[in-house]
Amino acid sequence: FVAADQSMNFKNNAKFFDLTSQIDITGDYTITVVALFTGSLTNRTFFGADANNDGTADDVIKMVNAVKINFQYGASAISVNGATTLAADTYYVFTFTRSGDVTTVYVDGTSWGTVSETAATLSIDHVGAQDPEAQNFRGQWKDFAYYNRALTTGEISDLNAYLSTIA
Repeated sequence: FVAADQSMNFKNNAKFFDLTSQIDITGDYTITVVALFTGSLTNRTFFGADANNDGTADDVIKMVNAVKINFQYGASAISVNGATTLAADTYYVFTFTRSGDVTTVYVDGTSWGTVSETAATLSIDHVGAQDPEAQNFRGQWKDFAYYNRALTTGEISDLNAYLSTIA
């Protein structure tokens, strides 16, 4: 998984890895990932969890295509439609933030899209796709962070300035 430059490589049979314990995210949060997608950007899973233990991912954050990211909370899903089209084989700093009932996706420190939704618990127990019907991540991660609050736009800008130096 870990390359010489300390990035995590998702390739071949390495579709996902489990976290040591499930993270149940309620209320406000921020998740930041420095990531590069190799090949297609269609249905690539960032995070997921089998919250009801039936063998399928119930809670998921995934790239649907080059302009859409889905947040799946059990049976309900919301989509954030991006302001720009993303390209494969390019590092991006993705920041996913929920503040109240508003979910915002930032790409490279700039708001990429926002959607209002009723806040729900998002459970995460693996990175990549564990569900056999889902697509794996395929690419590299250079950094990941989780905050139990919504970062301000200034904090996101500062974080992006730092993380863009490692992308």
